[in-house]
Amino acid sequence: MMNSNLPRQTDDNNLPTLYKAMLDYHNTLVQVRFTIAGLYLTATGFLVNSWFSIDHQKSNYAFTIPILGISLALLCWLLEIRTKHLLINLGDTGIKIEKKMEICNYGFFDLMDTQPIQPILPFTQKVLEPKLAKKIISHTLGFNLIYLVIFIFWIFALITCI
Repeated sequence: MMNSNLPRQTDDNNLPTLYKAMLDYHNTLVQVRFTIAGLYLTATGFLVNSWFSIDHQKSNYAFTIPILGISLALLCWLLEIRTKHLLINLGDTGIKIEKKMEICNYGFFDLMDTQPIQPILPFTQKVLEPKLAKKIISHTLGFNLIYLVIFIFWIFALITCI
């Protein structure tokens, strides 16, 4: 398990290398996060197509498709939770390294944490309150809603099979 403190007695000369490695890992995790969501939506589309293609009256195994959909939703959602935790840990440690390297207030992890320009609501051009914006307009909320809505669909699909 990763401790949120800086690594043991890190030599200041190694901080730029560590910082770059953390940036690379962060960017990789972000790509993985979107890739998982994209593959999940593709797999869900395949399952939904299969679900609507079978004759539920004649098939004894129609319930397996919703069970696969539920399992896939839970699996991908757990991956999302873990990835989000890794990103939070990287961000916290990255900010500490930026402070130690004296690049705070304009470092990558500080920017990700503070977001100087807040999201603007569509159609109104009003800027949201920073704390509210961070909770409402986020990739995390979007991913969680995708997994939740499709999970609920599969629950209803399973109920219709029973």
